[in-house]
Amino acid sequence: MKTRVQPADQRASDTFGTVKNRIFRAREILKRELADILEVVRYNLTREGFEVDERPNGALVIEADSYARYDLVAQVFASLDTDGTVALYRELKPLIDEAYEHLRVHGRLYLVLMRTAGVRRHMKHVFGNCETAAHSGKYTVLTAERTM
Repeated sequence: MKTRVQPADQRASDTFGTVKNRIFRAREILKRELADILEVVRYNLTREGFEVDERPNGALVIEADSYARYDLVAQVFASLDTDGTVALYRELKPLIDEAYEHLRVHGRLYLVLMRTAGVRRHMKHVFGNCETAAHSGKYTVLTAERTM
């Protein structure tokens, strides 16, 4: 014996079918977009000299030898005294700002520092330039010229 579908049940069934189709289409679009994104990532990584392998599950893995060149940078970041760096920046920031105001055009500011983190960026922001004038052991000499 056939069961007759009531109009309300039919609407619910139609709505469910429509939602199911939309979800299926959205998944297909996301798969294509993700594949495109992964291709761009793979291209950029290989262009920068990284060796990239793709696993059977589609995951991209950067070979350890490719990024070993950044080990020293990572060690330096790990060894930073963040509290000391922040304190140094807070102390030097107003001095750099004042130095800019007091210098004539083509006047130069020289700073001898043991830590340059943040200071170099602020000098570039204020002066529009910053160079390492000298580096010896623990000390770095930064210089910036007022151009305007």
